[in-house]
Amino acid sequence: MVGFIFAAWVPLVQGQELLDRVVAQVNGDSITLSEVRVAVRLALIEVPSDVDPVSAAVRALINRHLMVIEVDRFPPIEPELYLLEREVDRLRTTVGNSLDVEEFIRLNGLTGTEIYELARENLRIQAYLNQRFGTTVYVTEEEVAQYYSDHPDEFQRDGEPMTFADAAPVARERASVVRRQTTIEQWLRDLRDRADIKQ
Repeated sequence: MVGFIFAAWVPLVQGQELLDRVVAQVNGDSITLSEVRVAVRLALIEVPSDVDPVSAAVRALINRHLMVIEVDRFPPIEPELYLLEREVDRLRTTVGNSLDVEEFIRLNGLTGTEIYELARENLRIQAYLNQRFGTTVYVTEEEVAQYYSDHPDEFQRDGEPMTFADAAPVARERASVVRRQTTIEQWLRDLRDRADIKQ
């Protein structure tokens, strides 16, 4: 899906230059179509497959921009160099082989430094979220049981339903992930409500 979205957003003009335009403004800062293309290709944002991909990607990048603002207000500890290098390698691998990376950089007007900064941004966002919301979230036994009940397909063993006792550890872990994500999504909605966003 990501590849399709990216391909759909790379109209070329004479000289192989990409068309660009401002697609949103967040607190006066512009977000361009090329930034959206880069974010999608590098998997900096998640784009649901059941909605309009362009508008969903723009919304996701707005959310990322708002997170970066918060990270800059309450910065976590800077990521260690080896983590940065590993994240840079991961981003470059997302694009493809070395020739694909160089073409991607050329077409989008990026530099190695900018990819490094995107990698740093990724790690700082994750560190901030972990610092603010924790890596795991407490859930009640009722929530665990509800997750088990709502997701029977996830708790099968040899084609047979697992008992709740056997499934409970995994159900608790997954219910915690859902609760954490729900909390983060509410926080993002609050950030959006307070921000000056123009699309």
